Amino acid sequence: AIPRGNMMAQIMPDHRVLLLGGQTDASFFKGYDDKMETASKAIEVFDPATNKIARTLSLKYPRTLFTSSVLQDPNTLLIIGGAGSNGSSNSVEMLIYESPRP
Repeated sequence: AIPRGNMMAQIMPDHRVLLLGGQTDASFFKGYDDKMETASKAIEVFDPATNKIARTLSLKYPRTLFTSSVLQDPNTLLIIGGAGSNGSSNSVEMLIYESPRP
């Protein structure tokens, strides 16, 4: 698992949890400007059936302090906004997650 803060934990319909983006150092305890430099593109999946975390896809852009929602198609995630290496992000990205169980 990647140690990070300000990430998104999204519960998927199959009960696995996607751990998305976030910051990869302790700068999230400092001021807002520090958040931009350490934003992550990492996505990991936690499977409660096996109690394991595995690395999977990557976000298109590094993000921290963002939101996500599962759409009607249970494998599709909408990821919105946040902060990244270029400052505040007003971008939207779709993630289709169809990874096998770790």
